[in-house]
Amino acid sequence: MAIDAAFTHFPRLTTDRLVLRAIQPDDAEALFPVFSDADAMQYYGHLPHQSLAYTQALIAQIQARYAQRAALRWGITRTGDDRVIGSCGFHRFDDGFQRAETGYELQRASWGQGIMAEAMTAILSFGFTKLGLHRVEAIIDDANAPSRAFCSNLASPMRVRCASASTSATVSRTSTSLDCSRTSGSRGRIPRPGKSSTSSCPFVQFSRQSRRLPLSLSRRNVTVSHRC
Repeated sequence: MAIDAAFTHFPRLTTDRLVLRAIQPDDAEALFPVFSDADAMQYYGHLPHQSLAYTQALIAQIQARYAQRAALRWGITRTGDDRVIGSCGFHRFDDGFQRAETGYELQRASWGQGIMAEAMTAILSFGFTKLGLHRVEAIIDDANAPSRAFCSNLASPMRVRCASASTSATVSRTSTSLDCSRTSGSRGRIPRPGKSSTSSCPFVQFSRQSRRLPLSLSRRNVTVSHRC
């Protein structure tokens, strides 16, 4: 599926345990507990949602950005249960749709079960093999050690390089035994209207193994912008 097709008909993905589908307005009640959870939102870049209206506005933004060809964000559901338990996706595509950023969040009750690893492996594989992406980046708050570890452990056929406060490491993995224990959020952050913030973040970058792209690293200040 080329990028044009993905922005014409939303791509539905399936794994052993999950169905990844488009997020709809009636998913607001299911997603509100995720976005109102202070722990899950600790590194997200905005305050937890205070009412269902916040989550409804977020879903409207997700749909608008899809219509603008600016972001693809999947709702994560379990096979046989259409209730959304989190989301993950791509945003901030470059002009040629060869690079994107990624992010994710998951309800607390599903932490530690490998759910997000399974979902992220599916969308990264889809991005590299079907969308033609060459690089996917995750910008993670330096204090968010679980999310940094999660990204470092991701991905069988991908080369991963991660940066911490003092060291960087390149990891090549072939194992598919992945876990997202206590992973909270690592999304492109969505501040409340009129709010911006700055955080110290390392890059974690994924690239197609066949291209062996050089992976530059930096630990830098990132001004949070209004994006999903």
